[in-house]
Amino acid sequence: MLYLLVNQRYTDFLRPGFGLLLALAHFAALAFMLAAMAGQRPRKLHISDLLRALILLLPLLYLMIVPRTGLGGSTFRNRYIGPTAISTDRISDLSPKKPTIRLPGQSPANCPPNGPVGVQKRSILELSFEPMRYLGQRVTFTGMLMRDKQLQQYLGDSDTVIYRFLMTCCAADALPLAIALESGKASALANDQWVQVEGDFQLHRLQGKPVPMVENAVIRPIDAPEAPYLFLTGNIYRR
Repeated sequence: MLYLLVNQRYTDFLRPGFGLLLALAHFAALAFMLAAMAGQRPRKLHISDLLRALILLLPLLYLMIVPRTGLGGSTFRNRYIGPTAISTDRISDLSPKKPTIRLPGQSPANCPPNGPVGVQKRSILELSFEPMRYLGQRVTFTGMLMRDKQLQQYLGDSDTVIYRFLMTCCAADALPLAIALESGKASALANDQWVQVEGDFQLHRLQGKPVPMVENAVIRPIDAPEAPYLFLTGNIYRR
């Protein structure tokens, strides 16, 4: 536990906010260990004791040997079931809204959060859950690239997406969120490459369902971020 905390390895499969709970669990486990040792009489160690200790150490040895890695393309393929994060009930009009310039002392509901219209730096989470707010705007966001012909059943003509995972508790409940790209835009890049995308955010319809897509995209490869997952904290989006 101490190794996981000091090296932040627990964030590979747990929400970062659980660090405090892991620290408390560490002290609780230490207290149980000391109590157990105090109640035992000294005895000679046997080979069975060594084998039990090695078995308990196997997960730790595995984490130390295997390089750090997060959820990627194989998990995305297994879990992605289309752009279901968008509620169809909230999408009544797919025509772009005219952006409103924020004037001093005014805060209209449909005004872009950064004030005057420009390139909006957003996350895939924001674009997925508040699509009408950014419809027709120039946006930029980061994520991993995925090209797969099977994506066309969810996206229509496109077989390319930029995706990230939304984690509620741990890696087991991570939900893939994806924004479609025009096919061929990122043909020179490999799958699971982290990229930054800038483009015009639109919503297309496929079999009556809205599909978030970025058109006229400019794509550039980037290094993987220190925190690869997206999290929800109340009404605040964490990128």
